[in-house]
Amino acid sequence: MAEDFIEEIYHDSMSIEYINEFVHLSYICKRRDARRAYNEGAKILENMISRIASSNLQLALDIQNTALEIAERFEDCGFAAGEALSRLLPLLYEAVAPLTHISVDAGSYVIKSADSGFLTLYDSGINMHIHDTHDPMWEAYNLATELYRPEVEQFYILGCGLGYLPYQIWWISGGASCIRVYEEDEKIIEYAYNYGVLGWIPEELIEVISGDAKYVSERFLKETHQNSNSCAYISDWKRRTFTENGYDSIVRTAANLELARSMHDITEVNRRKNLQLKSFSFDKIHDSLAYDEWIVVGAGPSLNDAVGFLRDSKGKRGIIAVNTVLKRLCIEGIMPDISVAADRYAQLEDHIRGIEDYTADVPLIADQLTNWRYTGAYKGMIVFVKTSAGNNEPEDSDIWKIGGTVSSMGIEAAARLDAKTIYLVGLDLAYPGGQKYAVGMPHHQENMEGVLVQVPSVDGNMVETSEVFCWFREVIEEQIATHNGIRFVNMSKHGALINGAEKFNRT
Repeated sequence: MAEDFIEEIYHDSMSIEYINEFVHLSYICKRRDARRAYNEGAKILENMISRIASSNLQLALDIQNTALEIAERFEDCGFAAGEALSRLLPLLYEAVAPLTHISVDAGSYVIKSADSGFLTLYDSGINMHIHDTHDPMWEAYNLATELYRPEVEQFYILGCGLGYLPYQIWWISGGASCIRVYEEDEKIIEYAYNYGVLGWIPEELIEVISGDAKYVSERFLKETHQNSNSCAYISDWKRRTFTENGYDSIVRTAANLELARSMHDITEVNRRKNLQLKSFSFDKIHDSLAYDEWIVVGAGPSLNDAVGFLRDSKGKRGIIAVNTVLKRLCIEGIMPDISVAADRYAQLEDHIRGIEDYTADVPLIADQLTNWRYTGAYKGMIVFVKTSAGNNEPEDSDIWKIGGTVSSMGIEAAARLDAKTIYLVGLDLAYPGGQKYAVGMPHHQENMEGVLVQVPSVDGNMVETSEVFCWFREVIEEQIATHNGIRFVNMSKHGALINGAEKFNRT
């Protein structure tokens, strides 16, 4: 458990958390649970009021009268929640204010009070607050409600902090979920028990994995990948820490987890809406197109140099266009044999708006989770494919193994169409000449964003690129290695070097 003086502060601070929870549950019409939360908060207030009265009688009376008024009008949820938010909570913050003057410099960390009375941590090494400076316990509650699913048996959390998130996962799940926390800094674990709330969780429901950064990160990745019925989370603080120390696998996993959370709801909508569309068999495409050589066309700036090659290839080589290049090809009068799409966001619709008729004779191979507005507007034949296994997926399901960039789907399609040679057009995966996309792309932009790194270029020099493009390149290289019987040719003059793809001979 935390130090005694911290426990006393946190006891009063929990009144704020219960009232916050009451408001939240009232808003989502969980009245029974809301009343339970309010009653828990009221128990704390009974003890607080008598103590506050000795130094601030008016504040004690205001808290008591407001709390009673809310309790008497529970059935009027709009009033009760509104009064709790607008009147009672400000009074409680005023009540705990005398307890919020802790600020201790502990080497590379600063331990200090948040407005709610709970402590927060500042990592001076990377100039970042580990927790919310207003109310870290409430911050953790909101995150926990986002992460929690009743079917999840195990939660894996990289980054201990002061234990607020593990505690809230335990609280919201009612103790039904086991929690495993991974932390390479022994000092942080000590803080979580002495100054945080990690000790509030029953010992049998939490395990703390410690060790050096390499051991902790590798174990986290291994165990999260092994358990499909689990939820994994990497705190922003740990994401930054591991970024600073070059742990690319953790950084990439953190980005993927964040992306999966942001897409969870729209993914289900896409799946449901796409099931309403007619899906053709991939065999229908396979049997109608017979080329030994295929071109996968991405949206990189080298597409500008390859327009003539694409025109000359029509009828000689198959052309597979990722969704982002369709408008450019339409302008150039080039009709691809196939297009591919996998993006789940609504912005995908921008790539087809205005060229719907152009797609009528171009079969589309799409991930079954592709944004439904795009697939709904597409006029050509659609072949929906699975790129990941669902929870109840049969073992013999045909899963298309792609990743990162939609160009990966184009490569997989060409391989399944028995390509002997695959030309990569517009897969620069870098910023040659300071350009990210070819002219005419819906997302064409002059300026690069984010952290830039130097990587070897096709031309033998170095070229600037992003961490995301580095990841995409690794995905493509792994895919090339998988299809080692196919010749790959990189058509880019100055883009990133792609291992396994030979340079195009322009002589």
